[in-house]
Amino acid sequence: MNIGWVKNTPLPSNENMKKIIFLPILFLLVACGPSDEEKQNVAIITCNIISETKNMDPATKIKEMNAAREEIKGEPYLFGEDKINESLEYDLCVNLVLMSETEYEKVLLAAKEEEERKIQEEMSEMAEEFERKIQEEMRRKRAENRETTESDIADMKGFVAGELNNNAEQYCDLLKVEYEDLLQFRSYLDENPAQSYEFYKYWEYEDSVEIVDTFNENNLEQKCDFNIEGYTRLLFQRLGDYEYFDEDECFYNGECYLDWARNLE
Repeated sequence: MNIGWVKNTPLPSNENMKKIIFLPILFLLVACGPSDEEKQNVAIITCNIISETKNMDPATKIKEMNAAREEIKGEPYLFGEDKINESLEYDLCVNLVLMSETEYEKVLLAAKEEEERKIQEEMSEMAEEFERKIQEEMRRKRAENRETTESDIADMKGFVAGELNNNAEQYCDLLKVEYEDLLQFRSYLDENPAQSYEFYKYWEYEDSVEIVDTFNENNLEQKCDFNIEGYTRLLFQRLGDYEYFDEDECFYNGECYLDWARNLE
């Protein structure tokens, strides 16, 4: 009996037969590779073993990492223990298992930059809070000593008026000598800086302006041919410099009362 194609159709060659058999096998191999979920689970389990096992030696860590890479059909792990420990530190161990070296390094860099940003942000917030507390404490102390400060200012205003109206020439000469000393970084501040600083330290900028106004009201410039604004500015700058001689100490003790004076122009 003639069964058509069976009799008349040639059988495949050996080479073609190999290809026909190989293709389904290849398909099965690809189809049987681990899924993304399976890869994720392998990575998580591996990282848990590495992180939770106490005193795991470096070789075992590397072996676990390579076993995981092999199971998920990934690249061999060719690095040491430090990279594994670093991945645990940044919570990137799973990424280290799953990713290529190039991909992982990008993720690691981003994690380091984010950590640095957070650190800088926290430090800035701490510094701002610290500064706020210092300023609050200084305002409190200024307020507590305000009565004494106002009394000192009133006494000084009375003294200035009396000298300019009764002893102008000698007083003018004294002011000029003191101003020249200030310009040369010499002054009565050098003789007893602590005492001078204690007298002025609770003063505000407005208080210094009030003293300048007193000089001007008593015609100092006409009587002395002297620029009192320059003298007063330099005096308080020197006081501010004295206060900041040990800047860290005054800052951390909250004793930088004349910080405004250092920036006078």
